[in-house]
Amino acid sequence: MKKLIPIIIIAAVTNLIVKLIFDYSNNSPTEETPHWDHIMDVIWILGMLAGITIAIINRKYLLKKAITIIATLAALLFCTPFPFILIVVLTN
Repeated sequence: MKKLIPIIIIAAVTNLIVKLIFDYSNNSPTEETPHWDHIMDVIWILGMLAGITIAIINRKYLLKKAITIIATLAALLFCTPFPFILIVVLTN
């Protein structure tokens, strides 16, 4: 589970940065919003690629037992925008 910590950190940092950008883009004028949307897309892509890369590098440890496979997939899920979208929909 020690090898899973970098993926969790990447997911947390990605979600935090996107949350800050999302809050700023909701309060900015409408002509700036598409620019911030593209930046959020790039951050999501970089976060997903970093998480998948770390999972591939550490696959010998992360994909050995059933519990670590489930934990790895859950951590990789949080590197995607789906949990963020769910949180935004549920809080608004």
